[in-house]
Amino acid sequence: MHFDENLIRSVVAQVLSEVGPMPAASNGKPAGGQNGVFYDAASAVTAARRAFEQLRERTLEDRKKIIDIIRRISIEQCEELGLMEMEETKVGRPEHKIEKAAYAR
Repeated sequence: MHFDENLIRSVVAQVLSEVGPMPAASNGKPAGGQNGVFYDAASAVTAARRAFEQLRERTLEDRKKIIDIIRRISIEQCEELGLMEMEETKVGRPEHKIEKAAYAR
């Protein structure tokens, strides 16, 4: 699925503004790639592992906040997300894709 880069940046900015920055012990440097696009699986796996380790450093309360924020944004933008999925996959019905995106509740 292709996601609009501005939408992703908006979600990340909103999560960080509500939860706060990473603990000082984390350097937050990406493992490679640009804007989450990697040219080989090994680089993507390395970046995913680093992201997981950073998330694991967060408290359970912070992780719950992050999930709640992503859930709220998914519900608010369910129509756009559903239509993007439909455009990408060309499978199914747009109204079903929108409904599925809204089920983040």
